Amino acid sequence: MTYKPQFLAMNELSFLGSAIYTAADIKKAIHNITNLDNHFPEIVSVHYPLEQTQAAFERANTDKEAVKVVIDVND
Repeated sequence: MTYKPQFLAMNELSFLGSAIYTAADIKKAIHNITNLDNHFPEIVSVHYPLEQTQAAFERANTDKEAVKVVIDVND
């Protein structure tokens, strides 16, 4: 990928790289979230409304059975 550093500066953008995931990992993740048969809803343990954000964080930090705690900001 090529880019012009002045574009980042002029638009006050940040460029962040990562060495953890490969291009194949990213493509697989994109495929998984666009595939209608994905299993993501199954990993969500509980939903909290925005008003209960503190309780959501407390549960995420203490409940070892909770795989994914979601805060619904649009409800």
